[in-house]
Amino acid sequence: QTGVIRLREITGTGHVLDRLPADSPQRVQLDIAMEALKDYTYEHVDLRLASEDEDLVLRLQLQGRPNQLLPFVFDQARGQFKRVQGEGLAEFKGIGIDLNLRSPLEEVVDYRKLLRPKN
Repeated sequence: QTGVIRLREITGTGHVLDRLPADSPQRVQLDIAMEALKDYTYEHVDLRLASEDEDLVLRLQLQGRPNQLLPFVFDQARGQFKRVQGEGLAEFKGIGIDLNLRSPLEEVVDYRKLLRPKN
């Protein structure tokens, strides 16, 4: 079953981007993925849950495409995309996105504590 993801504001990712070198392929790939997830139609989703030692490991794989042009152009000299200012320029026909999360299992099991109002 297909669906649409619309993440209008993705918090905390700026810090991750800032830790990566400006011209690194990893930074560019993460930047493209975050931009794509603002309005993304997926055709296929694969979710895998596993435990390793005391951790819950979640792997989410999405196959789809962004629903808008993204603000990137391909830089021939570097052989990779780079972000540009202004309107979106790049049309991506398909983008696979892998999200890997790891959390202590005891925190996941006791998630209700996170939802209780603080007095």
